[in-house]
Amino acid sequence: MLADTLKAKERLTQEFGFDERRAKGIIELFNAAEDQVVTKEHLDQRLDALEQRMKKMMRRMGASLLAANAAITAALLALYGFAA
Repeated sequence: MLADTLKAKERLTQEFGFDERRAKGIIELFNAAEDQVVTKEHLDQRLDALEQRMKKMMRRMGASLLAANAAITAALLALYGFAA
């Protein structure tokens, strides 16, 4: 639970002057939003996974670019009569 409901209700009513109905409504809104809260740990895990995927993609792209570069170089060498 996002907040200790009883303590939150007491603070809203006693310290901040909210009536019971409004205090309950505010607490219900916070509790309903709890499923949408992202923890730092969860965010860090997702960012790490994304970083790993991006590194893998970059390695594949690098290998593809090297192969394309080799093919273009070989074609140019053949075109200008430098083929072995």
